[in-house]
Amino acid sequence: MDATKHNFAEVFETFQKSLSESDFVSFDLEFTGLSDSNTGRDPFASASRYYSVWSQQVKKFAPTQFGVCTWKWIEEERYYEAKPFNFNIFKQQVSINSVTTCFLSQAASLTFLGENKFDFNKWVKDGISWISRSEERILLDQPYKPKRYFNDVDIDDELAEFIEPILVAIDNWLNEYPNQPLALDPYDPYHRRALYQEISKNYPNVVLETQGFGEERTIICTTTSKEMEIEKQVGFRKVLEAIVNSGKYIVGHNCMLDLLHTVGHFLADLPSQSSEFKQIMSQLFPRVVDTKFLVTKHPELRGILRETHLAGLYATLGLEQYSERPVMAYAPGYRRYQNEEMAHEAAYDAFLTGFVFIRSVSLILQGNPGSLAEIPEQIMPYVNRINLTGCDNHYYLSGEEEEVDRSSILYVTFPSHVTTGDLMREYSQYGRCRVRFLDDTSALIIFQVEKGVPFNASRVNSPKFQSIPYAEYVNATERQTGGFRRAIGSLFRSPTTKRSFQVETQVETQVEKTEEFATPGAYYSKRRREFHDEEVAVPRSAPSHRVQPRTQYRNRRLTDAHQKNLKNVSNGDGQKANYPENCTVM
Repeated sequence: MDATKHNFAEVFETFQKSLSESDFVSFDLEFTGLSDSNTGRDPFASASRYYSVWSQQVKKFAPTQFGVCTWKWIEEERYYEAKPFNFNIFKQQVSINSVTTCFLSQAASLTFLGENKFDFNKWVKDGISWISRSEERILLDQPYKPKRYFNDVDIDDELAEFIEPILVAIDNWLNEYPNQPLALDPYDPYHRRALYQEISKNYPNVVLETQGFGEERTIICTTTSKEMEIEKQVGFRKVLEAIVNSGKYIVGHNCMLDLLHTVGHFLADLPSQSSEFKQIMSQLFPRVVDTKFLVTKHPELRGILRETHLAGLYATLGLEQYSERPVMAYAPGYRRYQNEEMAHEAAYDAFLTGFVFIRSVSLILQGNPGSLAEIPEQIMPYVNRINLTGCDNHYYLSGEEEEVDRSSILYVTFPSHVTTGDLMREYSQYGRCRVRFLDDTSALIIFQVEKGVPFNASRVNSPKFQSIPYAEYVNATERQTGGFRRAIGSLFRSPTTKRSFQVETQVETQVEKTEEFATPGAYYSKRRREFHDEEVAVPRSAPSHRVQPRTQYRNRRLTDAHQKNLKNVSNGDGQKANYPENCTVM
């Protein structure tokens, strides 16, 4: 079910009913971007440091869609019923301390959305607005300024005689039927303007709206108040408030950013400390399941589910051997995705997330789990543990994460002409290692040591390059004002960009070696940071080499799996006061 500002009230009422009947909900968000180019992702960061970087990033970008899918176990027919809701959201201007609503957009992310049929005109024109909890508190503290329409009509005796009985009618209406609209008879533009001026002056809590066309244009009066006006601006946040109040647990996939956006843009200002964020989460969403963490860490799933991105999981778990454990189907009226895959529409991905969760639980329990209104005991050790993309750590919402030993990692700086081979030749004499470039002049050297065996970094003494222990590097960068001096890895990554690349070579074309770059491999090692999403310019001496990033989502087609995974299931005033002829209570 697709929701815009035009049908939000109706869809929200339906959503509330569906939510109250559901066992749990799955969710997904889409955003205008992931990060700007001035910050970095540390593949070895602690969970708290990871939070500090990303919590700042989500404040800069805006959510574009929020997808929620409610799931209910139908005992009689023994299947799961899915009801996906796709909320298109666009934050309108909110008058708070004269601050303008602004957000960043990332070109790669917008391109990605466009390639997946995202409708930008619909987003801006029809998106549901909202105000956060903190913005609502500010508006409640501000003086109420009722809308003033006009103040340029001179009221003579004749005009005053015309207006007086209408004001009396409004008095009667406010005393007896203030919750029903009041329609005035049609008037010419001059008399309508005079009525707008005098009614707004005498009744600041009455809102006026002109409806109709030509000679039938009439004024509709409704009542309002400061609280009512603010309530109208809450908008989409009502959906999240309903989920919070329901007490249902939520399921996401690789959902750290989704959680930060959900909390930060709607429910609470993101604190600077990770521990404070965990306290907020314990009050809002005390139970969260991340299917990415579940499928990568549970021993029953790791050997079966090789691909752990959402589309790959959906395709694998939709294979015939899993099709009857258990069955899932869209409810009548919610079959928008029945015959069409719409990857990266938020509600579609929310459906995939719930599908993957239910099938994963069935594999762990080795049977149909039945109702999942309560999380099975076998899943509880994985609850509130969130995968951290690009990092070998995870985020634990219910407590402190285990401290990971980073003593075998060195931070190294060097001239820009240094290659991976140069670093490997220099540092491999101290033990088996691998290189992770940060930029053209810095890298991490990761030594491979047995678990529990301490690594003595002091014995690594290179005369060619400068190096310090990783812990010292982290402390130095965190002390600097303005954030990280160097990008650690690359925070600025589109969903399809990875650090590893495949190089396709045309066999029929010979590659000439040049003096500057002895081999294409040396060229690519030196120019790591010049790689882009689609194609990288290479020297004219090697025109046959084209670099493509390994993709996870894009170019994956789920048509066969999509059809196999679904199964169609067929179901099933008071009295009015006496008013002048020119007024009608509706």
